[in-house]
Amino acid sequence: MSNEPTPEQQAAIDCPGNVVITARPGSGKTFTLVRMIARESYKLLSYQGVIAISYTNKASDELKGRCNQLGIARGRSFFGTIDKFCLGEIVAPFMNHLEHHAAELNLIEDGDCPEWSSLRGRAVEDTELRIFLMDSLKSGVLPVGALGPAALLMLDVVPQTKLYISSRYTSIFIDEYQDCGIYQHLLMKRLVSYGLRGVAVGDIDQAIFRFADKSPDYLIELVRSDDYSHFQLTENRRCAKAIQAYSLALLNIQSDSIAPKDRRVFAVHMRGDESSLAC
Repeated sequence: MSNEPTPEQQAAIDCPGNVVITARPGSGKTFTLVRMIARESYKLLSYQGVIAISYTNKASDELKGRCNQLGIARGRSFFGTIDKFCLGEIVAPFMNHLEHHAAELNLIEDGDCPEWSSLRGRAVEDTELRIFLMDSLKSGVLPVGALGPAALLMLDVVPQTKLYISSRYTSIFIDEYQDCGIYQHLLMKRLVSYGLRGVAVGDIDQAIFRFADKSPDYLIELVRSDDYSHFQLTENRRCAKAIQAYSLALLNIQSDSIAPKDRRVFAVHMRGDESSLAC
């Protein structure tokens, strides 16, 4: 793979404002993210950093490693999952600003808290949800799934939290935005309202976590927003064009025709069930 950005990638890298990138598999979204972070990092002051959110620890380690390989001075930047960010940068450090606060915070599984099961998904302004979150923070016992709304609550009730985030961080980058939940989406919008630059990357066709209250609708919202510049990465740099064309055909997306000699994937239609296919 070339180390030079494609024209599609370069357009996204060069955009200075809020950006939403829709990227097909193999189109170099991590490559693009790393170079966007690099461009941002060159102008950071000594006490500043960026927020880089990945869906898993493994993906976060890959992004961090590729930034290291490029020689990016990460400084005060945060690399990790959304739960780690909410816990480590907002909730835990500022709990002591709450009246009658707990000495430390213990996270429990969502299933171990029936009350949370009935409240999850409610608006952050919901009175019952806010009382539950405040009581949980003061008792020091909080369900993992409640970290997002707890972070939003802390930003509301502890002014030092907003001041810290807006002073230390200049941008927030979120990968796999098609698997974003409502509270993560609201946190992104909140931080952008504080003056941070927002960058979201995702693929609507790869949304697979609706069962866990995740939705590509939040990515679609950003694509349609006038506050974000939308860029598409369509050039597959990982596999043969024939494989890409076949995958797009499964999604009813028109693609360039492939010459017969270059075809590597074929559709085969058979009568019968799996046993017929195995014969």
